[in-house]
Amino acid sequence: MLLVITSWVAVTGICLIGCYLPNVLWGIFQIARENHSTVTYVVKGVVTATGLVSGVIAALTASSSQTPSQGDAQGKPTPPSVARILAIAGPLFVVCLIMVLSWGVKGLADYAAIERLLQSVAGVRRANIAAAEANSVAFDVTVRGGATGLDQGLAGSTRLVRTSAAGAAAVYRYQPPG
Repeated sequence: MLLVITSWVAVTGICLIGCYLPNVLWGIFQIARENHSTVTYVVKGVVTATGLVSGVIAALTASSSQTPSQGDAQGKPTPPSVARILAIAGPLFVVCLIMVLSWGVKGLADYAAIERLLQSVAGVRRANIAAAEANSVAFDVTVRGGATGLDQGLAGSTRLVRTSAAGAAAVYRYQPPG
């Protein structure tokens, strides 16, 4: 039972750290003051690359001839250097994988929050995701009054802020809470 509780706390902590690591680093170092998304991309890229490299190292080390198989484990001990590599690379891979998965879940949660926000606007009959990319999502919104009706409905919103010029196709930037 203690192992389950400890594992649960560890995985939850890694998920929270993963979700907020770019914000924490940006706040500590105040890098890219105007372009916060650059810090996010760099941190996510470094964590992803670290996870990839550590996973490959762990897989190659675990399958090497120096690592004894189940039947050979009693007769031939694992060399200390191989054991150290596996002790570092394996958990590092798992931590990076959990962080990357938590980013995906957080992204899905943001998409769902935007969809709920659009559906709550007066006059909106339907709001569905039409296309999603790495850093943007397009919604197909049916609203009474067209684009003007949507602009009026979102005029006071602090979560969806219009970034396109008046008269152009409506482009909004999502401002997550917090």
